[in-house]
Amino acid sequence: MKELTHIAVNVVIYLLIVYIYISFSYLTFFIVILYSVIPDLDSRFSKIKDKIKLSWFFKKKRIFHNLLYAVLLSFPLIIFGFVNFLAGFISYLLHLLEDKMVGK
Repeated sequence: MKELTHIAVNVVIYLLIVYIYISFSYLTFFIVILYSVIPDLDSRFSKIKDKIKLSWFFKKKRIFHNLLYAVLLSFPLIIFGFVNFLAGFISYLLHLLEDKMVGK
């Protein structure tokens, strides 16, 4: 999937959850967008990686596409509150699920 598609799917799910359960937060919205593209930082097709010049850092392909990194990269969000941690973790997991659904 393309990065924009990951962002769109995660934002729609976030907005549905906000509409039903919680109030809107710009910080949480930003976290949802950020964590929906983080797993693709090690992808050779990543536009974000090219823009921030990280291609030298990622020698191994697809290291971020696993559950361990979802936990490790989401855990620091706990300092911003449990809802923000969940938003980041769920966005990361949704990205992994979306990639599995399209066969990546």
